[in-house]
Amino acid sequence: MLKKVVILGPESTGKSTLATELSARFDTNWCPEFAREYLLEHGTNYTFEDLAVIAKG
Repeated sequence: MLKKVVILGPESTGKSTLATELSARFDTNWCPEFAREYLLEHGTNYTFEDLAVIAKG
């Protein structure tokens, strides 16, 4: 069974560290931050619909 975990929060709060540690603990993969790349490509003025796209990754 595949489970997806999304870690949200402001910058520099340890999200990437937490993701790395969770992936090691549960012997699974993790993918790096998606929102930063999305906002760099589409601009930082985003809509509610953009948040849904970001959440889906």
